[in-house]
Parts: sequence; structure tokens; C-alpha cells
Amino acid sequence: MKTLRSLFSKPWFSISIAIAFTLLVLYLVFKDNYVQIIEMIQTIHPIWFLILMALAMSYHLFIGWNLKILVNARHIKYSMVDGFINALIASFGHGVTPSASGGQVFQMYVFRRQKVNAADAAGALWADFIIYQITMVVVVFLLIVLRFNYFRSNFSNLFLVVLLGFVVNSAVILVLLVGVKSKRIYNAITHGVINLLVKLHILKNGQNALDNLNLQLNSFKECADEFCNQPIIIAKCVALQVARLLLYYAIPFFVYLSMDIRPIVDTSGAMLLLDCICLTAYVSMINAFIPIPGASGGTEAIFVLMFSTLFGNVQAGAIMALWRLFTYYLIMVIGALTFILFKHFYHRGDDLIDPTLEEKL
Repeated sequence: MKTLRSLFSKPWFSISIAIAFTLLVLYLVFKDNYVQIIEMIQTIHPIWFLILMALAMSYHLFIGWNLKILVNARHIKYSMVDGFINALIASFGHGVTPSASGGQVFQMYVFRRQKVNAADAAGALWADFIIYQITMVVVVFLLIVLRFNYFRSNFSNLFLVVLLGFVVNSAVILVLLVGVKSKRIYNAITHGVINLLVKLHILKNGQNALDNLNLQLNSFKECADEFCNQPIIIAKCVALQVARLLLYYAIPFFVYLSMDIRPIVDTSGAMLLLDCICLTAYVSMINAFIPIPGASGGTEAIFVLMFSTLFGNVQAGAIMALWRLFTYYLIMVIGALTFILFKHFYHRGDDLIDPTLEEKL
């Protein structure tokens, strides 16, 4: 078991797993229709590749902008370029670790090299997480309500998984808020869940898990106390998070526009854009249950399954291929290159780097 955990902690192993699952799913999706899919992709005007790349990069630009605002709120000089570099490296960290668990480790490393001290970096990351999580839950809730009846009838079983993903993401914020308001209820919930996980042999050391949760709760309290009196900063961050989410959810619609294809349902324009946004949000909810790095394999399969109701299997496969290329694989390459260059040529905050953190990366 220790050997297996050690393997999963190594980026090269995680990347290999992600590639293997992706290739398997792509084979299953493309094996009967690869000629048609390639022909569809070949119809795209080259300018669309630049547009799609710009959209994918803009998503990370919004993340970097948000980090800039949160760090500047602590009266620390931090530029948009600093935030953008942090966001790209974080995307690589999220993409090569199971369940996107390693992104914040990479971000802490980047922050320290950018001469942001550990306390300020942790506060900015906590604020970013909380604002993103709450905004995402609200946005997805609205998208579920807007098209609930239509998608429930088309994805009766899969839609239950979407709702479960929404509940899990909502529960994260709910537990933190309960912890701030009522320590007694928080202890009852956390002790009950952790004891159950220990009995099921999912967790080995329940006390360590409780200590870690309490540490995270204290960090959340400090972050909430700091930013609750700064409504303008919160409003700016929420606006950026909404823009970030809607942009990401809308990218499959722009991939569709780039191709000479037509939906198989009687819809177009704004309603088709809304459906694409909803479906991508639902795919993201289900991804929470796929522990493979980058949710590789599962994401592609679920995307084709859901979008086939709008475009059919072949066209959905073509859209998926380009959507995944620009939002994950190219970003992984750019993030990895950014990390390598940053690690070897950016030495402004070398004196602040924790050697144990350096070893992890």
C-alpha cells in the first residue's frame, strides 16, 4: 500500500495514468468514426484555433487577476503577471495529481518565490478557494434550476450523479460555515463522519484527520474575519469567479461555432449556448468523483455522453476532442513549461523557500 501511495505521489506516474485512461477513452470514442471526426476538425478556419487558445488562456488570466486582488488586499505588491504565472503552474499541479489535490502546494511554492510570505499566501489561497466554492455552487444551482426538467428527462440516472456532486460541493462550504457559527454541531458532524471512515478502513488515523480539519477551520475563520469587512474586494472577486466559470462552461459552444456542424435538436443561438454551459457545468460536477489526475478518461466519456443529446455521438466526439485539447492538454504543457522556467530562472524569493516544499516538487 505504501509503495502504491508513493507511486501516486510522483507526477510522472500520475501523468502516465492520465494519458493511459485518455487514450483508452479516445480509442473507444474515435474507433468507428475517426475519419468523420478528423474531417470535421479539418473544416475549422485557423483563426478559430487562436480564438479557442485565447479563451482557454483567459480562464487562467481571470484566476491570476483574482489572486492579484487578494494579495494586494494585504498591502503586498503583486502584479497581474505574477498571478497569471501562479495560475498556469497551479493548473499543472491540479492536472497531474489525483483529485486535483496538489495545485495549492505548487501555488505556495510559487508565492514564496514571488516573495509573498507563508501567512499571506495561505490567506490568499483560502480566500480564493472560499469565494470560488461559494460562487460555483450558486452558479451551478442556477444552471440546474434553469434546465432541470429538460436534463432530468434526458439523463435520469446521470443527473442524480450531477445533483450528488452539487450536494458534495455545497457540503464543503456548509460544514465550514457551521464550524464558524457552532463548534458543537461542527464537532458532532466531523467526529461522526471521521469515525465512520475509520470503521470502514478508509481512514487509518482519525485523530490526525480531526487535527487537520481543525487547523483548516481556524484558517477559514481567520480568512473570513479578514475579508468580511472588505465588501468591494469580495464583489470584485465574485465577479471574476462568475466570469471565469461562465467562460469555461461556454468553451464547447465556441468549439461548435468553429465547426461546420449542426445540432440534432431544434435549438440554436442563446438557448444552445445556455445548454452548452449547463452541460459543461454538469460534467464538472461529475468530475468530482473521478480520482484520476485531470479526471482523465472519465471526463471525455461523460462529455460525449451528455453532449450527444445535442449534437449526436460523432459531432460530440469532435467537440470533446478540441475542448479537452485546449482546456486541459495544451494548458498542461504550457503549465509544465512555465513551472520549469520559473523554477530554474526565477530566483527573487529563493531565501524564503522551505527545503521540504522544494523536495515535494
